[in-house]
Amino acid sequence: MKTYENEVMTFDPLSAKSMNSMPEKLREWGQAGFKVVSVVHANAEGRAGSNIHVFLTRESASGEEEDAA
Repeated sequence: MKTYENEVMTFDPLSAKSMNSMPEKLREWGQAGFKVVSVVHANAEGRAGSNIHVFLTRESASGEEEDAA
């Protein structure tokens, strides 16, 4: 059975530093085998501002070992 690893990255759209780091971070995770499956722009309840959440996934190495057995 295939299994997956999932990660979530969060970026602050009001922070130039955070937004400028997004392309490089996505490139790094992509080179590690992750792919973006969803992007959500969400306001935090009771807080000023908002965040961009990027959801990533990749098939886990343990799933590949099971298929080979």
